[in-house]
Amino acid sequence: MTIKSFEFTKMQADRFSAISSFPKNIRIDHNVNISQIKNISPTEIEVKFTYNIGYSAIGIILFEGALTYSGKADEINKISANKLTPEISTEINNTIINNGSFEAIILSKKIKLPPPIKIEIPVISPKQNKKEPGNSDERIAYS
Repeated sequence: MTIKSFEFTKMQADRFSAISSFPKNIRIDHNVNISQIKNISPTEIEVKFTYNIGYSAIGIILFEGALTYSGKADEINKISANKLTPEISTEINNTIINNGSFEAIILSKKIKLPPPIKIEIPVISPKQNKKEPGNSDERIAYS
C-alpha cells in the first residue's frame, strides 16, 4: 500500500532539431512502461520501469528506474506474471509520473525543450483597497 523506495538509474534527454525550426504546436506524449516485476518478500515487490516523454519529432526525455512497493501479503499474491492489479498499477504509475515530471522540467530546460507539463506561475499584482474615513494608511492586497 506504499512506495518504499524509488530511484532513477538512467536519465537521458535529446533534442533533434534547432529551436528556430520548432513547430508552433508541439505534441508532448508521456508513456510509462513496466518492464519487470519481481517478488522480493511476501509483502514487497520490485518494479523496474521506463518513462518516456516524447516531443513529436523534436526531442525525447527518457528515464529508467526501479521502485519497491510494499503491501499486504494477500495484495502482493494477486500480482502474477508482470501483471499488476488496477489499484497498485495506478499508484505506481502516478508515482513514476510525479517523480519523473519534476526531473524532466530540469532536463528540458537544459536542452531548451518546452516543459513537459503545463506550469502556471502565479502573478501578483497590486490591488488598491478603498480607504476608509479616518484611516490614513494605504494597504495593498495581492490576489
